Amino acid sequence: MGMTRKNNSVFLLFLVFVLLLPACGSKETAATMHLVRTEGAVSVNDTDGASVALIENLGLYSGYGVATQAASYGWIDLDEAKLAKMDEDSEVEIVKSDKLLEIRVQSGGLFFNVTEPLADDETMNIRTSTMLVGIRGTCGWVYVEGDDLMRVYLLRGKVECSVLGEGDNALASEMLNAGQTAQMTLSGDTASIIIEDFSEEDVPAFVMTEIEEDTEIMESLQPEEPEEPEVTEPPETAPTDEEPAPEDEEPVPADEEPAPADEEPAPADEEPAPADEEPAPADEEPAPAEEDPAPADEDAGQTSNSDILEQYKAILAQGESYTYNADDMWDKEHKYQYSLYQESEFSAPTLVLRKFGYDRNGYLLFRYDADTGTTSQVGSDTATRFEMVSHSFISDITLNNDWHNLTDTSYLESWLS
Repeated sequence: MGMTRKNNSVFLLFLVFVLLLPACGSKETAATMHLVRTEGAVSVNDTDGASVALIENLGLYSGYGVATQAASYGWIDLDEAKLAKMDEDSEVEIVKSDKLLEIRVQSGGLFFNVTEPLADDETMNIRTSTMLVGIRGTCGWVYVEGDDLMRVYLLRGKVECSVLGEGDNALASEMLNAGQTAQMTLSGDTASIIIEDFSEEDVPAFVMTEIEEDTEIMESLQPEEPEEPEVTEPPETAPTDEEPAPEDEEPVPADEEPAPADEEPAPADEEPAPADEEPAPADEEPAPAEEDPAPADEDAGQTSNSDILEQYKAILAQGESYTYNADDMWDKEHKYQYSLYQESEFSAPTLVLRKFGYDRNGYLLFRYDADTGTTSQVGSDTATRFEMVSHSFISDITLNNDWHNLTDTSYLESWLS
């Protein structure tokens, strides 16, 4: 009887242990993701959209969302060999299922650094709803502005970039190597991937702080200098050049004999000298005329910049009152920012205003006309003002983090000083 009770107790303990294993295992798997560091205003939401209090080494589970505000950054440790850093004004969602890990970027920039290659049965993707980048032991960053535009920059390794259609079917795919950038776009059912090289000047500040101590990456960003050819033949030919030298020295005495003859005409040459000196005052008179325009040019440049600064400041002061779009699709926080961009076909920089939307941003452009001394808005219809799809420099400004609050005019003043 005693032996039977003992066996039953052992069986019950074993049964409880087996039942507890799945629960412990799933918790351990989900807890491999952590928000290990924050700077500025960073928020976390759970799968129901409820706010999660920030604590040290906060665990992130599948379905959690992380967002950063202006001048704010977040570092996510996906495990010991995977690190991601969010740029300011960015939003991501983490999705994990078994060996599949995805970071879905809704907006903004994300730096990634996978220091060890993934196992054969592991998959890590950075994606939007329509674009996907497969990551395996690589380093780089992405920037997303809407579902139809993603830029990928690779610093180390190689990745496959894909534009997806319905059912996540790949409409276009390209392999990207270190030192290259891919611009991925989708318009209707038309997908495009354009690959180009990039250099150190294209690396944004939030990425540079993570790689500046990585000698291998920094050296790869430097342009290769052509090797200078070695010169070995001149020493052999030098003696042959020196042999004719004595022959050249012999005619010297012959050249010295005519010297007295050359000196006799000298007085004749000196007589016209006074005649040559008389026009000198006439030549000096136009000199002041050439110097006069210089102050005029300087005044014009200073006046022009002063006019631009005064007019652009007035636009910033009332920037929040402009109509960016007829639809009521704007962020509740009503974020307004501005930047300047020098278009090659215009002498004065273009003033760009931006207002954040829920799923899109609205832009206004203002340009100074040097001929009339006035500033006017570029375009007047909603289609021209909204999203500015025809102006590619909007993406360049965003990638370089050159947006500033309307109340901060120091950037404007430094540009036009």
